[in-house]
Order: sequence, then structure tokens, then C-alpha cells
Amino acid sequence: MCSRNPKERAAEIHHKKRVRDGGRNTLDNLEPVSRPTHAEIHLKAGLNAYDPRTRTAELWAARQIKQRMTPQEREIFHSKPGNRVNIDSLLATSRSNGRKKKTTRGKRGRRRSFRNNRGR
Repeated sequence: MCSRNPKERAAEIHHKKRVRDGGRNTLDNLEPVSRPTHAEIHLKAGLNAYDPRTRTAELWAARQIKQRMTPQEREIFHSKPGNRVNIDSLLATSRSNGRKKKTTRGKRGRRRSFRNNRGR
């Protein structure tokens, strides 16, 4: 049974505190959730993240969970108003915003960007 929505069957385990943030694989940090709920958790975390790396990681996790869903689970996921977003387009903008420009020093010691001024 899903801990957040008792009507749904739990199919996955979610870490309340991320492992990379110090969360452990203990029972007090794990909760059983259904796939639609699990994807919703990661989608909301990705949309609310300030750090581009965290945003990308959370949206990627939501996308992976969504790909594992059955058609019935997808219908449940999309029935909620906040979940009617295109995760792939969010990932594309998230990746481009978090990327640093590659720079190099020119002959006179000025920084040049590879993206904007290739040979100038």
C-alpha cells in the first residue's frame, strides 16, 4: 500500500532523504510508494530545485519512473493537474541552463568563449 495514497498499490521504495545528501537505507528513511506518486515526488522536487544539477537529477528520475509505468499508472499520473508537463522539454532546458561556457585565453590574455567567438 502506498504511504501517500492508500488507494494505490506500492510498487517502489522512495528515500525520504537522498542518499547523496546523507540518507541511509534504513526503514525510517524509506517509504513504499506507487509509481505515479514516486514520479510526482521527483517531478515536484525537480521543479522546486535551485541547483541545476539537482534539478536535472530529479527530472531525470521522474522521467525514468514514468517510462516504467503501465498505461493505467500513466493515466493516474496525468490525471493530477500539476503533472501535465512535458518532462523531456524541462530536461532540455535544465541541461542547457546548468552548463558552463568553455573559455580559453587568447594571445592578449583575454578570455574568449568557444560558443560565441570561435576564431575572433
